[in-house]
Amino acid sequence: MNDEPSRLTITVYRSRSLKRNQRYRWRVRDLNGKLLGNGGEGYSDRKQATDMAWYLIGEAHQNARVVVQ
Repeated sequence: MNDEPSRLTITVYRSRSLKRNQRYRWRVRDLNGKLLGNGGEGYSDRKQATDMAWYLIGEAHQNARVVVQ
């Protein structure tokens, strides 16, 4: 396990689709603010979006900071 702070930030946020349904989306940025990845689809709840972001960045970045907006 890596105990040093991660240089990644996962942001989970709400958006609206064209059908006016609230969807949760996620994005991952590095310390410099560079976008490293995002969810290509909306998720029905915040936990699904957060879980998918964690799944994709893997255990190498288990100390990533999570921001929910």
